[in-house]
Formats: sequence, structure tokens, C-alpha cells
Amino acid sequence: MYSGLLEKTALSAGLGIAFGAIDAVGFFYTAKVFFTNSSGKKKTLAGACELLRLIVLIAFIIFLCSRIHVSFIPLAITAIFVSLGGKMVFIFKGLNPKNR
Repeated sequence: MYSGLLEKTALSAGLGIAFGAIDAVGFFYTAKVFFTNSSGKKKTLAGACELLRLIVLIAFIIFLCSRIHVSFIPLAITAIFVSLGGKMVFIFKGLNPKNR
């Protein structure tokens, strides 16, 4: 359907959107598990899980760019923006005290 540079850009953006959405959903479930009746240790563990998930996301982006030869900029930008945007939606809409 696409060829050349447009093919790599479309594939990179699509993969970035998919991995960003997966990361945002992972954040939602991590927050739901750790923040219900949470103590200081659970919040620290949730922060460590979030840091680990962000490191895995960045490592996976670098791995894809080196092995599959996709464009780095569209992949990284869409993955990070979708991930952060999804997290903000979950924080302000989905994780309010009424929904716990």
C-alpha cells in the first residue's frame, strides 16, 4: 500500500501508537492495583513499576529501530505522546476516587 519513506513512517507511527496505548493501559492497571488502600510501600512499588515500564518501552523502541529498520523519530514521538496522553486521561478521568 505504501512504499519507501512513507511506508517506514506509517509503520513506525502505527507501532508507536500501539506500544504507547499498551503502556498507558499497563499504567492504569498498575495504578488500580497499587493505589487501592495503599500505603507508602505500595506507592513506592508502583513508582518503581512505572519507571521499569518506561525503561522497557524505550528499550523496545531502540530494539525495533535497530532490528526492523523503522524510523526512530515517528516511533518514539507517537509512543511517548500516546503513552503520556493515555496516562493523563486515566489520571484525570479513570482513577478518581469515585471509580475505585
